[in-house]
Amino acid sequence: MVKFKTAFASAECMKLMHQRYFGGRQLECIYWDGVTDYTVAATAAEEAVDEKRVDQFGDWIDEQDLPDDLQLKVE
Repeated sequence: MVKFKTAFASAECMKLMHQRYFGGRQLECIYWDGVTDYTVAATAAEEAVDEKRVDQFGDWIDEQDLPDDLQLKVE
């Protein structure tokens, strides 16, 4: 779900993004009717992939070295 400041901005985004592919899925851009619940529960396999991806990102962050000018200096 994406919220826009103006109706024009939302219409332009819908025109641009409708039926495009993102993350291996085809997007469908429609106006929300204010009632319908579009929540989709993730499967156990999807959750496992997400957890693995987050763990890999955390490992990558931990491996990064800060430049000298950003290192903590204790006096």
